[in-house]
Amino acid sequence: MSDLVVAFAPETLVRLEVERAIVLEQLEAHGLERARALVAGWPCRAGRLVPEFVDGVLLRSHLEMQRLSEEFQQGARMHRLLAPLVQPTARQLGRRPRVVDVGCGLGYVTRWLASAGELPVELVGCDYNRPLLEYAATLACQEALPCSFLVANAFTLDSPADIFTSTGVIHHFRGKGLARFFEGQAAASPAGFVHCDIKPSYLAPLGSWIFHRARTPSRRLSRCSR
Repeated sequence: MSDLVVAFAPETLVRLEVERAIVLEQLEAHGLERARALVAGWPCRAGRLVPEFVDGVLLRSHLEMQRLSEEFQQGARMHRLLAPLVQPTARQLGRRPRVVDVGCGLGYVTRWLASAGELPVELVGCDYNRPLLEYAATLACQEALPCSFLVANAFTLDSPADIFTSTGVIHHFRGKGLARFFEGQAAASPAGFVHCDIKPSYLAPLGSWIFHRARTPSRRLSRCSR
């Protein structure tokens, strides 16, 4: 759903207008009736989704996903996988490696690694979505974390990455899109990469549903108790 309601020009990263009718048609084609019903109620201007409203929805959903990342210790997981790459890369380069998080969203993993402070690396988060990155930068600033965030294509940075990482990004790509993703990464000639994502399984959506249902009653009770 998030892939449909926001779009960017691939070369300039300029945000594009999104026609609600097209989104509804695609959601219906994929049998996502609940998602279609939600988007059908979103505000529009001349048939186009209101960007500010979409940004609010995406921010709230990413905050929810951040709590999921906290619960499943995604920061610690990335640290374990990334650590063995850092020292060999540093020796090869003669400096600390630049680690770039592709499609970082709110930058939870990047901020977690910066907070841990155990890896001698430069940490950079990249995403196309400016509002999410601005929120990520605000959170990092509040904690004085040594990391930065860029609205950019992670594979075409002026100062290229030495190691690429991502969390929950790969599943957004299919077929030729996935091939282009790895072609772009290969063209950047990194020393290594670590991509973590949800394992395709019938248990994945069930697990997500259980997690969110487990959290929902507490929010309802807190509202009733006021």
